[in-house]
Amino acid sequence: MYLTTRLLDPNRQAFVDGFDAALRTVLPPDYLGFLRKFGTGTYAGEVNIGYPDQAVIPTTFGDYLDLWVFDDAYNETDLLQSTQLASTANGDILCVASTREGQVFVLPRHSEIVNSYPSFFDAVNALLPAGEVYFDPVFEAAWEQISLVEDTRLLDIDALHQAFLVHLRTDFVTNVTTQPRYFFQAFGGWVFFDLVYRNGITVKYQQSLAPLVQPVLEFLYQQAARLREPGS
Repeated sequence: MYLTTRLLDPNRQAFVDGFDAALRTVLPPDYLGFLRKFGTGTYAGEVNIGYPDQAVIPTTFGDYLDLWVFDDAYNETDLLQSTQLASTANGDILCVASTREGQVFVLPRHSEIVNSYPSFFDAVNALLPAGEVYFDPVFEAAWEQISLVEDTRLLDIDALHQAFLVHLRTDFVTNVTTQPRYFFQAFGGWVFFDLVYRNGITVKYQQSLAPLVQPVLEFLYQQAARLREPGS
């Protein structure tokens, strides 16, 4: 697994160790171990792993018990006693129920069938598309948007993308032929080129490492400025 930064939340282990004892008994060991080691963030660009939230599921779905088909393996009572551990970009929810120790459930966004898994990462891996695995912590995360909208036209993102590839060395890349995301462990983040809508570039970094992202930002802004010059 590629880790997008060396700067992890120094309080993550103490936070996990402070969980209520009753809650800790139903939380999967691999989930607890991952939080202690890395903290919260996005896994493989798809699963947003958070600290356990005991309120969100009963509060959100208490009046919508008809969203899923329930049976003896997971019923309405289980739902109302479930703790959210993670969610996906598609809106699926990974959770545990205080009444079902040793199981992790996925409440799907686009299906009525609740799925059960013996561990947290069994559930996570079942939801992931094929591709590179990486973890991007949310600790000290900050973002900067570079707009390529210029009056009634869009600046040439392909030209900017090619200049980026020629002049900057990256550590890791995903979705290189579609929606490329280039990672820089030095500043704990990445540069994302939106090659679908073609209207912008997003740069993610960590606040304590902001000085290290400045050369990359300056390069991107300079290239955008050149594309605005007459004849470009």
